[in-house]
Amino acid sequence: MITVATSVVLALAALGCSRAPDTAQQGSASAPSPAGPKPGGSLVYGIGDESTGWMPATDRWGPGPINVARALFDPLVVVGDDGQLHPWLAESFTPQDGNKTWLITVRKNIKFHNGEPVDGNAVVYNLQAFRTSALSAFAFKPVTNIEKLDDYTAKVTLDQPWGNFPALFTGQAGFIVAPEQLRTNNNEKPIGSGPFMFQSWKRDSELVVAKNPDYWRTDPQGRKLPFLDQVKFRPTPDESSRAASLAAGDIDVYHTSSSKGVARLVKGNLPENTKALFDESQGDELMVVLNTQTGPATDLRLRKAMQYATDRDALVAQYDDAYEAADGPFSTKSQWWSDSGQPKVDLDKAKELVAEYQKDNPGPVRITVAVTASTDGLEAGQLLQSQWAAAGIQADIQSQEVTKFSQSLVGGGFQAILFPFMNGEDPDVNYHFWTGTNIGTEGSISLNFPRWSNAEVDQALNAGRAETDPAKRKADYAIVWKAWAENAPYIFLYHTTWAIVYRDNVYGLDEVNLPDGQGKQQKISWGTVNLSNTWTDKT
Repeated sequence: MITVATSVVLALAALGCSRAPDTAQQGSASAPSPAGPKPGGSLVYGIGDESTGWMPATDRWGPGPINVARALFDPLVVVGDDGQLHPWLAESFTPQDGNKTWLITVRKNIKFHNGEPVDGNAVVYNLQAFRTSALSAFAFKPVTNIEKLDDYTAKVTLDQPWGNFPALFTGQAGFIVAPEQLRTNNNEKPIGSGPFMFQSWKRDSELVVAKNPDYWRTDPQGRKLPFLDQVKFRPTPDESSRAASLAAGDIDVYHTSSSKGVARLVKGNLPENTKALFDESQGDELMVVLNTQTGPATDLRLRKAMQYATDRDALVAQYDDAYEAADGPFSTKSQWWSDSGQPKVDLDKAKELVAEYQKDNPGPVRITVAVTASTDGLEAGQLLQSQWAAAGIQADIQSQEVTKFSQSLVGGGFQAILFPFMNGEDPDVNYHFWTGTNIGTEGSISLNFPRWSNAEVDQALNAGRAETDPAKRKADYAIVWKAWAENAPYIFLYHTTWAIVYRDNVYGLDEVNLPDGQGKQQKISWGTVNLSNTWTDKT
């Protein structure tokens, strides 16, 4: 999924996401019951994180809340299982003026849960909210005007060509809420047009949704969706607690990105009477982000020494090689992957660079590495600590809870920081995290986390955004990947993976058909699924 990477903390709230390294690791898909879909029943879903609220333009959503949002709201577009963009609530996106103007036309005769029409006015109202929100303003920077063109069409004018503009709306910015919710600014009682309607919410305990009897979609056989009468979402931050709840029969489904937990599932170690799906999307890469603006990592020699001393294969090996080592933001199965020139482990070269660094910086070489207060964060941090120590670099591990961690990241209050980041099927959705125009001054907020860029990278990012030819775009982004490998603002480690574990009497999680019948939606995206086609025969 292309998350609205506009939320600075989105990648932090739930740590991890990506695709399984190869087909053999895809887990068991939900086999249809001989009786076919059975309408009715309820489902309890254990999610990993809670939301601040349910207003897409202002509340920060990790994978847990996005699972809820997919039940309540319809997105304008989605990613299909072919990896391509497909209209959903939108009927079409039409470019004009060399991709500097886009017309967004929504499908007719769709209503929000409160009876208001899903129309051009609603789209304009929502996009204006995103454009002015502190959460999403950076992503909407090129937008100069949003206006209603006709009853079902909104016109968006940009200050630059944006060939892949629709990709912006496959994540949080694509969820459309009823104008009433925007007018009242109520983030506690969401009003969408999705398959389920809001029923109740007890923060940090449970959110309940009920079937939308007037939902506009049907399955490929023409049966009305959704099948379930009710879904209960229960936020449980601890992964082991979610797994225990499934074993105890308290929940029916849960998602996880625990490196060890997913590695066990990938190897076929499933709990009794359960199935699993693995994320096939281009998700996050676990990486070390180095602060190039202040602190010891401003020196390229130290960054390169850390890069040469990092053994990515050893890190992957501790998870039984369940993950693919990363040399950039895309796996080798992505159309956007190209050889970045990431150097191989060379401890002698690392020591040589450390010695050169010490000539200008006498004394012990030390760097503080912030990690999340989690088992995964600490384990990865400690392994890197031992690898860098072999090159003469002392890493001091600093464990931080999520709020402090995100403040450090965006405020530049770190020397090195370890976390998963950069999910998305298309490079352009991370533009605002990579461009030099979003580098803040020392002590201020910066969406470009390492606070590094150069003219060549910015030129390539702008060219990739404007271009529509995939081959030319790939060449543009190859420039970026090589610049990162040469300058080491990031040390890429491995592509992480989400898994969905569910009872064997739950079906249809991976059977979400696209509205126009041209295929299926991507099964899992950043640890989230669409429950519209899900059903259960549990008693």
